[in-house]
Amino acid sequence: EVTGNGSRTIYAWVWNPSHNVEETVISWSRRGGPAGTHTALNHGWHPTWGAVAHWDAPDIGWNGTQEAGIWTCLAYTYDSSTGLVSVYTNGQLANSKTIAPLNVKTGAPFVVGCENSSSGFRDNNQLPGSLTIAKIKVHDVALNAAEIATTYNADAPTFGRTAAPVPLVLSSFAAGSEAIHRGDSTTLSWSVSGHDTLSVTPGPALSPETASLAVTPLVTTTYTLTVTGPGGPK
Repeated sequence: EVTGNGSRTIYAWVWNPSHNVEETVISWSRRGGPAGTHTALNHGWHPTWGAVAHWDAPDIGWNGTQEAGIWTCLAYTYDSSTGLVSVYTNGQLANSKTIAPLNVKTGAPFVVGCENSSSGFRDNNQLPGSLTIAKIKVHDVALNAAEIATTYNADAPTFGRTAAPVPLVLSSFAAGSEAIHRGDSTTLSWSVSGHDTLSVTPGPALSPETASLAVTPLVTTTYTLTVTGPGGPK
């Protein structure tokens, strides 16, 4: 669900011959406010709303990373659990901030290259984009920084761009039970991306693709998950 306060990701490749204040790549909901009721991914130079328009305070800019005359990868994520808005240029974090919960309006279509008017219908005169768009993906989850970089790297050769470093992201590490009796089993599970190796201590050797491990401790035991990637261990 990408309306209301739902988490979301937009990923796009654009070629813009020159910058304007605010040019729309893709949008939904409708203009007119109040704050936090709109969604539009933009490619513009305005420092406040050149990247994403939510209407008013939740807007965000590209922090000076916008490019012209070259294929550019744009990405925007919103994590509803934390209120964090992030924008990425060519797989790398360009800007982020925490905002109040969104309440994006329903009942209006997705539109490419412009926005819906306040009445909820496509309006080709609402901040049209004078740019070429090669690819747009919309997700109803917030991809993390490693997932954005990995997706960008897969596309980069097609658009003549170089690969970006993939950050190491450890999202979670938890046991299936907070407490167990001696000799009982529980499962350790984790979510990690951007890594080359991982290990659980104490524990057996693990492949990087492993995401869980069943353990049967006989005494009180502290398990440590260690992951390594281009940025070092974590």
